[in-house]
Amino acid sequence: MEGSVQEEQTNYQEVRALRVRIAELEKMQQEQNLALHQEKEVRKALETRLHTVLNERDCLIEELTEAQDNINALLDANQRMDEFLGIASHELRTPLTTINGNIQLAKRRLKAFRLDDTREDFANKVDVIREMLERAERQVRVQNRLVGDLLDISRIQANRLELHFQEGDLITIIKEAVEDQRAAWPKRLIVLDNFSCTQEILIEADPDRIGQVITNYLTNALKYSAPETGVNVAISSTAQEVKVAVQDAGPGISAEEQAQLWQRFYRVPGISVQNGSGVGLGLGLHICRTIIERHGGRVGVDSIQGEGSTFWFTLPFIA
Repeated sequence: MEGSVQEEQTNYQEVRALRVRIAELEKMQQEQNLALHQEKEVRKALETRLHTVLNERDCLIEELTEAQDNINALLDANQRMDEFLGIASHELRTPLTTINGNIQLAKRRLKAFRLDDTREDFANKVDVIREMLERAERQVRVQNRLVGDLLDISRIQANRLELHFQEGDLITIIKEAVEDQRAAWPKRLIVLDNFSCTQEILIEADPDRIGQVITNYLTNALKYSAPETGVNVAISSTAQEVKVAVQDAGPGISAEEQAQLWQRFYRVPGISVQNGSGVGLGLGLHICRTIIERHGGRVGVDSIQGEGSTFWFTLPFIA
């Protein structure tokens, strides 16, 4: 009996010790769970902070890249502006030098007139003076064109380029521009293609500005192609628009260069003037694009290196 009581007490103490141990283990587990939960919260907070830092880093990298691109663009623009100013000063002086030289020569020829000159001598001297004055007049036109481009580009930048729209015949505008260039380049062939069966194409446009675009296309085609080659002017149409194209037999332009042709101050490297004088200011095509787009049209160029180029523009028909 006494042994049973002792055994029961021993069992009770063991059970009690087990319960205490279990309570301790449960408390330890709770503490571990709490610590694990806190660790997860800390990890989550750290992950959130890391994500924020990474986003900030990406934004800073993007801003740095954009800033570097802006710096490069400004450096490129400054370089182009420096090149433009150098070319502009040279191009503006060249006609003046030629004009002054021809005027001086003409004045000397006038002093060479004598009262006893025969009619033939008199006529020959007059012809020489006339030729010198015509050279000076051509350079005056070049000077006017250069100054006009500078004025136009300043108006475009200030969004003050004026257009005077009126209903007119595109065929007449093209033919007048072609005749002007034939007179200026008497030894060059300019062919009007698909014009014989086209009587009239009515458009709503500024005729002077459209003539300016055609003249620019023609002078570029004549300047950058060999003297023995011709220039072709073609016209085509759809139900919505008319397309004018000027084709030359020049050196052609690569696809990479074609995308930049219409930018201000841009001149294709490695392409030299083959006929006439002056490399231009790199403004003409930019002005042409602005004029045509203000008319609701499009500009473009189709070219293969070594096979010439075709510059074109479109205009919408009168609605």
